[in-house]
Order: sequence, then C-alpha cells, then structure tokens
Amino acid sequence: IIVLLQFTGVYLDSSLRLFTKPLIMISLAMYYFAYARNFLMTFFTAIVAALMGDIFLMWEHEMSFILGLGSFLIMHVLYALVFWKQKDHLDKADILTAFLVTVVALGLVYILIPDVDGFMKIAVGLYCLCILFMVIASVLREKSHLSYIPVLCGALLFMLSDAVLAIDRFSFPIEYGSLVIIGTYMAAQYLIVLGMSDVE
Repeated sequence: IIVLLQFTGVYLDSSLRLFTKPLIMISLAMYYFAYARNFLMTFFTAIVAALMGDIFLMWEHEMSFILGLGSFLIMHVLYALVFWKQKDHLDKADILTAFLVTVVALGLVYILIPDVDGFMKIAVGLYCLCILFMVIASVLREKSHLSYIPVLCGALLFMLSDAVLAIDRFSFPIEYGSLVIIGTYMAAQYLIVLGMSDVE
C-alpha cells in the first residue's frame, strides 16, 4: 500500500509523497523490530538513519540535500559494518564481482565529478566510496545464509538508485527518473531488511 501511494504521489507530483515517504522506513523498522531472528542495534540504527535521510530529502534546499546525503552516508557505513562482520572466505567470484562493482562506481564518479561544484565534489566522492564499501561488503557475506541473495540484490539496487539520482541531479534530467529512483530505492531497502531479518 505504501509503495503504491508513494508511486502515485511521485507520478502526480503531489504532496501525498511527503506523507508516504517516511512510512517506507518506518514500516521496515517496525518489521525488523518485530520479526528479526537476531536483532542488531547497529542495523536498526542504520534504518533510522535512512528514515532521517528520507525526511531531509523531501525538501529541495541544498542544506537539506547535504543533511540527507550525510544521513544516508551513515546508513551505508552501518550497513557495511554489519555485512562485513558476516563475511566469508574470499573466492574468485567474490573478487570478480567486487572488481566489476568498483569499476562501475569509479566510472560513475568520473562522469559526475566535473558536473559537481565546490564542497559537493568531496561529499559526493565520499558518498560513492561508502556505498561502494557497502556493496562489496554485501558481496563478501557468508553465502550459506538464505539472506545472501536478497541482501546482495538490495545493495546492488541501492547503488543503481543512487546512480540514477546523482545523474538526474548533477548531469542531466532522466525521463521518469523520480519513479526509477524511488522504485529501486524501495525495493533495495525492502530486500536488505527482509534478508537481515532472517539471519540467524
């Protein structure tokens, strides 16, 4: 219901989205709190940071964007730390996947940086490094967990969502970019929280 309402609000550019957007992470926080097999306060704090990021990014002011970026940076760091603690032994597939993700991330930074001004160059660069670390940490998680695929897919979708957001904001507008951004974001958070809730 929240997803459908959020899509409707974004598509119609309605104030409805201001009401439904915080509900995305509120609902997932409630789900994790109620059903997590192994409740991790670090992961729950990351969910709260994402909620704060959603709230800050509802406004168009540059300071709100910076605060939102900072909130999501904290979220990515906390996600990465949780994933890193669940890492498995490295194999060739891990190395190859991590290499490909790194190439894509560096390519995106190379494309974006010329279009970003002043302090935001540092902020965007740091953010890209954090999400790269988060995705790589999700790749290195123990594969015996049933949560491995959902969490990995969620991390990759998060990277896609942020890439579209960055291109749409700093380089050139993307048709229906807002729908793509919010759609991939909601799917990413859902898969990550769902996966982490099932971890023993």
